[in-house]
Amino acid sequence: MLNISLIQGESRSKKLLFSALLCVLAEAVLGQPDWTAVGKRAQEINYDVRNKPLQVHTDSDIGSWDKLWVQFLPSDGVEGKGIKVELSSIPTYKIGYCIESNEIPLSKLGTDKNRIWTIQFVNTNVKLYCNGIQIFNYDTQISSSETESCRERWSLGTSILIFNVYDRASDFYREYISVCTSLPDSWTSVTTETEFPVDTGTTITVYCQEGHINTGSDVVTCNTYLYQDFEYETMPHCTGTLVELERKSISRDTFIAVDLVYKALDFKTDAAIGSNKKTIIDLFTHGDDVDQAQLQLLFGDRITLRIKSCTGDGAGEPGQDLDRAPAGSGSIRIWRVVLEVDVLKMWCNDELVLSYRFADSQTSGCQSLYGDNDFVRMKFGTEDTATVSYSSLGWTERGERNRKILFNMDYSFQVKTNTIIGKDANAAWRFINGDIKQFIRISFKGYVKISNCMPEKIAIDIPKATKDIRIWTIEFYDRKLVIICNGKNFFEYKFSDSADNNCMLWRKKPTHIMFYKDEWVQDTESDQFRNNPKGLNIFICSVSKTTIPNFLAILRKQSNGS
Repeated sequence: MLNISLIQGESRSKKLLFSALLCVLAEAVLGQPDWTAVGKRAQEINYDVRNKPLQVHTDSDIGSWDKLWVQFLPSDGVEGKGIKVELSSIPTYKIGYCIESNEIPLSKLGTDKNRIWTIQFVNTNVKLYCNGIQIFNYDTQISSSETESCRERWSLGTSILIFNVYDRASDFYREYISVCTSLPDSWTSVTTETEFPVDTGTTITVYCQEGHINTGSDVVTCNTYLYQDFEYETMPHCTGTLVELERKSISRDTFIAVDLVYKALDFKTDAAIGSNKKTIIDLFTHGDDVDQAQLQLLFGDRITLRIKSCTGDGAGEPGQDLDRAPAGSGSIRIWRVVLEVDVLKMWCNDELVLSYRFADSQTSGCQSLYGDNDFVRMKFGTEDTATVSYSSLGWTERGERNRKILFNMDYSFQVKTNTIIGKDANAAWRFINGDIKQFIRISFKGYVKISNCMPEKIAIDIPKATKDIRIWTIEFYDRKLVIICNGKNFFEYKFSDSADNNCMLWRKKPTHIMFYKDEWVQDTESDQFRNNPKGLNIFICSVSKTTIPNFLAILRKQSNGS
């Protein structure tokens, strides 16, 4: 936005008039109403903020000590309540009768002194935004409100608006029209059958044009308080055509090298419900030729999974019903199995159908068998009559440091380490997109650093892990990056929380990764890496329907061109 304070030799009133003109010209494109000058303070204005979100324009500098101070009164003249923002050197906000004073991070206010503040009521919550960034979202009726007056005052009407006599920051105000006019242009190949415009709060189903798959959320919510933006779990993103995973035809009773710990075994079955066919997967540790563990899928009148030493071993013993396994009209199903330290997860046709915790078993030895052993080989049993093919998403050795590796960051970047907590050592990864080069550093002394976002390193607790083996998962989203360790959310960083504008460069997803080494920092602990479907190692409560891409084909294709 144009900084009008650079116009020299003009009076404050002319500058404000020019600012208003700029706002009118800009907002006319968005279909917003004209601004109204605040004028004389302490005058009653008929404006019900509960039904009409309020926007206020200010152009005061941080450190000016100017105040934005609005009050809301019921029509019967009872003393109202208000919101005050003080633009001191450390800006603060106050919610009348509820919060006396809270600091506002400077990163949320930006460097441009022209700011638009949006006040919105949703049920008992009052929300404040500055240039689309949420400052607070406060429930005025929660029991922890500081005084009973908070609940009482904010439960009253809000039909009258007053700009307080000490308000020196507010220049103009208006009603904010809350509609979304279209999907963002940046969502290439994403489309919807919803007709625009739609009101804030409207949920919209999106999908990809023919020949593409959506690796993000398929439902988004219009939220114009984020300035024509949308709320979603993962930004919709359409990739190339989904190709069937390349699966090897199985030879029963033949050893297959596999590592099921945090690694997916993918297999196809051809078995109708009621066919009494079965899939048998025998698992072996180092040097063992006799299976210690076994998984059996039974296709009876329902689909059942037997986990040896956990849910029953004999033919007459019950297994774990997979009630959510898609029945379908045919007999072909694609299964995915991941074995974690304390849980076995299974997907069928891309839907999570089982998350079995070994500790929940009534059979002694279940946890120690599956949680404490590394299974490195497997067989499909001789009595397996259902399985027709399989594939396993494998790891790649790290290789030389500072080697550029082509990677698909629409999915997760995973790294395996084997390092004790407290060791003076690092896992350091550089992420590259053209001239943009940034890095993430995890020190096993107990801190994390994200370049261009953090002026200093942040202390963290490295989670304990069996045999100190940790799988680090890095996931990139539109507004944040998430680091997951052994299937649990470890660290999350929103780019908007940084005071450094260069932090937003992370929104441009990297195309290459590099295991980092320079004269100050080097990666000494990363052993292996791989691409992985987003959400594969997240707890069941945060897993939704996931499309699994052809990672083997992707990596093979990329290696040919790199």
